[in-house]
Amino acid sequence: MKIIPHRYPFLLVDSADVYEGAIVGHKNVSGGESLLVGAKCASFFEYLQVEAAAQTACADALALPETQGKLGFFMSIDKAEFFRQVAAGERLDMQAEFSLRGRFGTGQAVARVGAEVVFEATMKFALVD
Repeated sequence: MKIIPHRYPFLLVDSADVYEGAIVGHKNVSGGESLLVGAKCASFFEYLQVEAAAQTACADALALPETQGKLGFFMSIDKAEFFRQVAAGERLDMQAEFSLRGRFGTGQAVARVGAEVVFEATMKFALVD
């Protein structure tokens, strides 16, 4: 919350751990979340998984000294592959890496529940003042 402007219910990352060259965001999926209430199944939908991974990569990009005071804008999903749904009660761990070229960046994310890969995605974003 110190780095990205998202707030509940649109903040989809509960916590993050930063490692050299990568960040791992964590989302504890609950059936009582406002974004899932009324859904036929208590599943963390694929579009929410990609948004959570994008928020994880954005938090890592905006933590750099040269990007202080900027905002990250999601531009596109270039490639995404989903292997299974993420159900309530599971923890989604999203490892994200990014590269910057000026104010534009590309991010790669792999998300797991335990050791099982549930999706992989490549995304583009822009950093603006």
